[in-house]
Amino acid sequence: MMEVLETGERSRSIAATRMNQYSSRSHTLFIMEIIQRYPNRSEKRGRLNLIDLAGSEKVKKIIRNRRNNKNRLGNQEQQERR
Repeated sequence: MMEVLETGERSRSIAATRMNQYSSRSHTLFIMEIIQRYPNRSEKRGRLNLIDLAGSEKVKKIIRNRRNNKNRLGNQEQQERR
């Protein structure tokens, strides 16, 4: 399993963005399925899904930055009118 994870890590593309110096710009999906088989040919299955949607954690930061920029511009306009 570690070999598969290491292959995925080597395949990632990394580039800088304004929001993050070390952004992978990629989504990650890891699915692990475990199957337990019994002598009577019945089985139990379990599945673990781990998902990382690249950049989704930055949405709040982007919105906050836009609001701050609008507030700054509004304040500058008010000062210029005086």
